[in-house]
Amino acid sequence: MLDASIWIALDRGTGESLAAQLVRRLRDRILSGDLAEGEALPSSRALAESLGVARSVVVRAYEQLGGEGYLDARLGSATRIAAGIVPAAVPAAAAEIAPAGTEGSPGAPVGRDPRRAGEGSRPAPPDSDARGPIDLRTGHPYAPPLPPEEWRRALAVAAREPLRSYAPPPLGEQRLREQIALHVRRSRGVPCATEDVIVTSGTSDALLLVSLALGAGARIATEDPGYPEASAVFETAGLRVEPVPVGDRGLRPELLSAVRPRADAVLVTPSHQFPLGGRMTAAERTSLVAHAARAGTLIIEDDYDSEFRHLGAALPAIAALDPGGVVVHIGSLN
Repeated sequence: MLDASIWIALDRGTGESLAAQLVRRLRDRILSGDLAEGEALPSSRALAESLGVARSVVVRAYEQLGGEGYLDARLGSATRIAAGIVPAAVPAAAAEIAPAGTEGSPGAPVGRDPRRAGEGSRPAPPDSDARGPIDLRTGHPYAPPLPPEEWRRALAVAAREPLRSYAPPPLGEQRLREQIALHVRRSRGVPCATEDVIVTSGTSDALLLVSLALGAGARIATEDPGYPEASAVFETAGLRVEPVPVGDRGLRPELLSAVRPRADAVLVTPSHQFPLGGRMTAAERTSLVAHAARAGTLIIEDDYDSEFRHLGAALPAIAALDPGGVVVHIGSLN
């Protein structure tokens, strides 16, 4: 067990939170190789006492690093450095890290690249001039060297299930839809029931279903700049795409009034505007819902990257503010 007091120092004179500092310093030491694979960290209580901080600071840091794949925490056992972490000195081609996943991958966020509309979601090979351990290009998902232990256990259980010769239900497996509805209610505040959930193969598949429901010739407002593959799906389905300029926080609801004739639907990425990264405020979200209710416009909420926040608390999903059923909420599982 490590003596935390001699290898971690926190600076209370900066604007950075103590938890964020602890996350950064632990991550740096893991990537530098100072903390080796399998090495046990102090308990959250012991480390908190050593650093003179609240235990919640250490708990938050451990949870974040565990979610990022740097730590392996098991009930009844010490928190340890996860296996397979690539040191920072390894070339970027062997240790790419990107903020998004691959379109259609179960349990991964949607990967996006505005430069390759309609080309699918397979990441291109790394550029020959890539440097460092982090690749921030869109469309390049982070894949750990080894699957998480929980994933391996779940895969082993699934492999022992009897083989089935019938196709799954059109809306998705009932148990999966129940769990998705529960997850969305708890994590995003969306008051949905199991019968409200449809399982698709990815964001593009979900957008195609919505497009078919709207019908050919429908007018849909999209963010400009925005997700080009979405526009490609809409145009393929025969919809008329109307780009609407975005501001530093994403789509500006007041500009929808300028779309003539009115839009039948509008696609937004309110929690992490793609590709600029803005976030709609709570006031803008309620304004958008009010406008849609008055105009009879369907809101298609692509909840892209809502789980990744660098600053500030999570804002409610637009679907959580929807009193009249004017929002279709699209999300992916991580």
